Amino acid sequence: MKMKSILVATLLLVGTPFLSNASQGTKIEISELKHGAIKVSVKVLFGTSPLEGATVSIIEKGQSVSQATSDSKGIAGLSITDYHNSPVNIEVKMDGYQTHILSGVYLKNGRQYDIALVKGSGTITTEVTSNVSGIEAKGAEKVTKIEEKTEKTQSDVEKTAAQAESAQERAKQAETERLEAEKRAAEAAKTAEEKKAEAARIAAESGKTLEDASQQAQQDAAAREQAQKQREEQLKKLEEEQATAKAEEAAEKAKAQAEKDAKKAEKEAKEQADKAKKEAEAKQKEAEEQKKEAEQAKKEAEKKAKEDEKAKKEAEKAAKEAEKAAKEAEKQLKAEEAYQKSAEKLKNEQDKIKSNRDGLKKDQEKLDKKIAKGKIDAEKAKAEQEKINASHTKLDEKQAKVDEKIKKLKKKYKK
Repeated sequence: MKMKSILVATLLLVGTPFLSNASQGTKIEISELKHGAIKVSVKVLFGTSPLEGATVSIIEKGQSVSQATSDSKGIAGLSITDYHNSPVNIEVKMDGYQTHILSGVYLKNGRQYDIALVKGSGTITTEVTSNVSGIEAKGAEKVTKIEEKTEKTQSDVEKTAAQAESAQERAKQAETERLEAEKRAAEAAKTAEEKKAEAARIAAESGKTLEDASQQAQQDAAAREQAQKQREEQLKKLEEEQATAKAEEAAEKAKAQAEKDAKKAEKEAKEQADKAKKEAEAKQKEAEEQKKEAEQAKKEAEKKAKEDEKAKKEAEKAAKEAEKAAKEAEKQLKAEEAYQKSAEKLKNEQDKIKSNRDGLKKDQEKLDKKIAKGKIDAEKAKAEQEKINASHTKLDEKQAKVDEKIKKLKKKYKK
């Protein structure tokens, strides 16, 4: 009986913390990306030079959630009070430049994004390929399933623990009743022994008289009655012991089943925790892959930006060369116009000299006819000839001056 009492006490001691743990439960969670306030900056450039006065906006789900204007360093500081880690568009506008949209960007707190503008009109859109939202949705679905399974396991553990607790309570009650029965049996046995001793003493003192015989008969009847009560007490005690043994056996079975269920629940919880861990690791791996893809997209975007910048510089260089050529052509045109104007003026002087010579030629022809026919005085003819010769000399001087001007003009304009 002592061994059985120890067993019940042990069961009660073992069961108590088990019930406490079962009632507390275990929740397996995979942490999600945090939402909240963030600050970023955008540096607006034209080539390598910062642009002041550009309007920079962050567009989330078609709505502008933050807007700023670039300063003298080309920096526009932007902040979002509640960023939901969703893809956004960064839009940069400025008069005289093409609007540049960086689409599908996942913002990071404290990050600076450099965006270069190109002169002209229209819009340039740079797409950033990303599947972060798909990863988040998939991870959330997995975690939800894990939590549902964990809750069911927790419910099963609590149910099993409640059954074990009920069995323990029954065993405890049986043990209490058994101890009370043992106490009553011991008291009854002690009373019977005392009365038997009293009867023997009376019989020894009173002798073998009829009255003694009658008393003896009464005492024997009382003894039989007491013995019958003792037997009944013993039977009752046996029943209680057997009931207690059965209760202990049932408690042992309940304990074994509870421990078995607990181990199973622990195994399932561990398996699910391991599964959740693997899923979290898989999610992390996917996020790393996504990060690599985003970095690759960034590199490609930067490469394209460099190529565009190079093409822009080449175009600007070609434009400068074309402008230079245009200025040179303009200069040549003006020089040619100035040359032609001066040449025209000199040509007019030459034509005037020629016209004068033609007039002298006619005068010479008239004089020669008069001399040939003898119709003019020799002195007068000589005077007229000298006059004609003097006029030719003056025209020769004028022609020489015109020729010198022409020479200088051609030298000046490299003709």
